[in-house]
Amino acid sequence: QEMKIPVAEQFSGLKTQLGQLVRLTVFYFKMVFREIPFIAIVISGMLLMLLNAVNLSELFGTSSYPTTYTILGLLSEFNLFFIIIAVLYSGELIWKERAVNLNLIMDAMPMPDFMNLLSKFLGLVLVYIALLAGLILTGMAIQASYGYFKFELDIYLGTLYTETLAFLVLYTLLSMFVQVMLNNKFLGFAITIGFFVLVGFFGQMGLEHPMFQFGSGSLGTYSDMNVYGHFVTPFSWFQVYWFAFVVLLFAIAVVFLPRGSEAIITMRWKAGKLRLSRQLVTLIICAVAVFVSSGFFIFYNLNVVNKYTNRDEREQLQVEYEQTLKKYEFIAQPRITEANLKVDIYPSKRDFV
Repeated sequence: QEMKIPVAEQFSGLKTQLGQLVRLTVFYFKMVFREIPFIAIVISGMLLMLLNAVNLSELFGTSSYPTTYTILGLLSEFNLFFIIIAVLYSGELIWKERAVNLNLIMDAMPMPDFMNLLSKFLGLVLVYIALLAGLILTGMAIQASYGYFKFELDIYLGTLYTETLAFLVLYTLLSMFVQVMLNNKFLGFAITIGFFVLVGFFGQMGLEHPMFQFGSGSLGTYSDMNVYGHFVTPFSWFQVYWFAFVVLLFAIAVVFLPRGSEAIITMRWKAGKLRLSRQLVTLIICAVAVFVSSGFFIFYNLNVVNKYTNRDEREQLQVEYEQTLKKYEFIAQPRITEANLKVDIYPSKRDFV
């Protein structure tokens, strides 16, 4: 009797790819959370914050309320542990399949070339989001322990899920790019950490302009009077600038991503040229266009609309100031004994009347 074997039906559309991406992202997210080193890092960071929270009621020897922006300063002490997680697990996830000799099986799966790399990145982003949520709950618990119940959730979310999360995303993509290009886990760790340290010395190397400082752009210090003031707009532009840059790095990493047994970069480039699909080329062109255009806008505002001064120029201005006013040092000066002012302050406009 003849047996008819059913034809296997293959699905490779957008819906299938999204399903693969979601499942792999959740898989890598859970994988990181089960890691004992990860748990140890998180516990260490939390203990450090709780120890420093003991003296939170005093600021410069003066009693103060544990306001949300004060707590945010305390939570920022976890940033070092975030950096450790970002650098360590960017490399660990890139090398996970090769560490257990499953890379050839994984590479043979019917998935797009970008799927594996993107799912690992998104898995780490979910880890960051979960940790930030934990930090917010910890901050609220610390406030409540001091009898302070004015929880300003919008400030927590507006700071941690913009400035902190953006910083982590930038360094995660950079670290993954380094791991893919070097194809050596421990050398990748060394280069990424070395670069992170080196950024702090860019100023001494003559690269102090914000456009050369990777991940530059800050919301500044929050205050009840002017919130984040005028820093939101420049922060947003710098994030666009740097995000375009790391998207470009991600696209390059997809091209050179090892798939199979080829490890030499020249062979990976030959294989990678076949991955230059229309979508990937479009992504590269868009990333370059956004990077260049936002960079031009930032440079125009910093150097043309405003006067940018470097470290040496600022030091020279200070020298000229001291030389000009030095002769008045020991001459009797008028002293203000009383002042009565009526001033209306407009923080949103950076103006007063």
